[in-house]
Amino acid sequence: MKTTKTIVIVGNGVAAWRINAELEKKFIDSKIIRIGSEAFSPKCSYRTTSINCLRGVQKGISPLGDLMYDSHMEFEEFFNKEAPGGVNEGHEWQLWSDAGGNSDKWERRYSRWEELDEVEGIKFSTPMKAIKSKAYLIDPYEYYQWHKAQFKNTEHLNDFVIEVNRKEDKFEVKTQNSNTLIADKLILCAGYMSQDFLSLVDDEKVKDYLNRSKPVRGTYLETDFEFGNKSFSLAIESKHLIYRSSDKKLLIGSTSENNNSCQLPMTDEALGIYDFINSHLKDFNLPAKDKWRVKHGIRFKGAKRTPWWGSVSEDCYGVFGLYKNAFSFSIRASKEICKFID
Repeated sequence: MKTTKTIVIVGNGVAAWRINAELEKKFIDSKIIRIGSEAFSPKCSYRTTSINCLRGVQKGISPLGDLMYDSHMEFEEFFNKEAPGGVNEGHEWQLWSDAGGNSDKWERRYSRWEELDEVEGIKFSTPMKAIKSKAYLIDPYEYYQWHKAQFKNTEHLNDFVIEVNRKEDKFEVKTQNSNTLIADKLILCAGYMSQDFLSLVDDEKVKDYLNRSKPVRGTYLETDFEFGNKSFSLAIESKHLIYRSSDKKLLIGSTSENNNSCQLPMTDEALGIYDFINSHLKDFNLPAKDKWRVKHGIRFKGAKRTPWWGSVSEDCYGVFGLYKNAFSFSIRASKEICKFID
């Protein structure tokens, strides 16, 4: 049996962090190299409103719903057991106003709502249908720092992979900064750039999945704001006002555009969401528009919104399409990927 001496992870988002953490538990004598460049491929994990909430998802409705539910429960178990940094335990309020039009679909999803004119100390301009759910609101920077502090056998290269070749039973990985690495195992966590590695995929079904997956760009607003010690999200129809107590951040978002990997933010559209949120509030002064930072990221949406992870060819593995559930899916994906690797 071949000895696993060097494992290379392509990518530096939340899937890569979690796989890195699981690999360190299993391969204590191996070297792990994680490659990711903010200049060439900025990770979406740093550019997301990062809320982990079930939002009415129940078991027994669909396979994707079952996966979302089970993954959320696994994240909750992980939170209770390991107390990762950056995770704020709080609530999300699903809200719907008469101005939103027909609410039948919303009411089927959230059947036990009540009509309220205020939540979390914030008054509404008109009463809204409301239901409260448990949520985890994540500061991704602190979440990464917590992971990073635990890595003992890992080297992170601030670099960008430009070529991968098979060399007998190993992989030759070349980078933008002229590094050449030899890996026994290769794990792809490349987000919306995953399709660039199709040549490494043997399974035709996985190739088809990747070809039908798509990048989705999104923009949101962020500002420094002090509003107490309770973290929460107000989901007014499909728009969010989010407060994270750990880093005292207020967020508004977000836009979404399919089949687009442009890194230019949709500032006007994000400011339109600011106006939408503001119109539903009463006696709550949002900071002026010029006080907000514009944040922008590219998610990778799997075919039929479904994630995929597993072996793509001998000694090569991939995690694709985690999309809006990356912080929960990554817990399960990382454990299952590490079971495949020997």
